[in-house]
Amino acid sequence: MTQRHLAGARILAQGLVGTPRFGGPTEAARAFGAHQGQDVAGVMASLALRTGGDLDAVLAAFDRGEIVRGYPMRGTVFAVAADTLAWLTELCAAVPLRAAVSRRGRLELEDHHVGRAQEVL
Repeated sequence: MTQRHLAGARILAQGLVGTPRFGGPTEAARAFGAHQGQDVAGVMASLALRTGGDLDAVLAAFDRGEIVRGYPMRGTVFAVAADTLAWLTELCAAVPLRAAVSRRGRLELEDHHVGRAQEVL
């Protein structure tokens, strides 16, 4: 397979050309696991491109709570089907949690501060 064929296959597999493969933005978000972007507008455009280009459908899915924003893997924005976010975050949270715990000393945070924050939340 040439590089050109490989690029074409990837574009097709990503749902960026041809007839939309997904019934709507929620199905696209679920199929990809998570849509990552540097900003929310890029994430929404990514979902819209894969579902026929209708940004209003993406916004409506967000409004209905079918798609939510989250940060399950790193500090960039992810759009995730709402029923996916909990398990995906749980799966990916171990490393960021360890890093957060290790920073507590430098931030002068102690266990009672974290406990109080949990109570408030």
